[in-house]
Amino acid sequence: MLKSMASALARRSAAMDPLRYSTVVAICLASCGAQGPTSKDSAPRVAAATDSTPAGAETQPFWVYRNGHFNWKGDYSFLAQINYHDTKGVAAGHPNDIAVKIVGKWGGFQPFAAGAHFDVSHYKYLVYSLKPTVAGQVFATGFAADNDVADGKPVVVSGPPYGPVPVAGQWGTYKIPLSDFALTNHFILKFTIADGTGLDANLFYVDDVGFTTE
Repeated sequence: MLKSMASALARRSAAMDPLRYSTVVAICLASCGAQGPTSKDSAPRVAAATDSTPAGAETQPFWVYRNGHFNWKGDYSFLAQINYHDTKGVAAGHPNDIAVKIVGKWGGFQPFAAGAHFDVSHYKYLVYSLKPTVAGQVFATGFAADNDVADGKPVVVSGPPYGPVPVAGQWGTYKIPLSDFALTNHFILKFTIADGTGLDANLFYVDDVGFTTE
């Protein structure tokens, strides 16, 4: 199943080696099915947050992180150090972003929902903005259901149809239909934005992470 999934993803973009696709997909699946933190750097970090879904969630976006505010419970990030109050990579007009400092191959940012339970059935898209610092950056995103088991299939983000090809030093906004993940459980615990470069050390920035209806 994993090999067929990796092959399908590889066919979508000739810009990435199929072996690299397979590795990123495998790491994303493993991380989304992990039981809790995998290292001291992935212990939950709780910022100023609101734990409940706002009224009118059917039509209003829910922002996991925006304008310097992290609105989930924490993160189980792996092989990464997370700074929710970074000011070095921020886009114009934004007070902060999330700096994701990768400290091992295939590390990633993995936020988890308050109450280990978030209903994505109200939404159509997962959106986020990313700013890489190296050329050839690729990301992978996958979900774990509220029972902390990897669900659906991960999506590799390396440009269209989800957004622009990542360019070092530039922000890009990515919009992924939730249907592309083929989730079988609409109650989620967490998701991953994983580094797909395979570098031992890397840095990228994250902002405007959320769920939208359009």
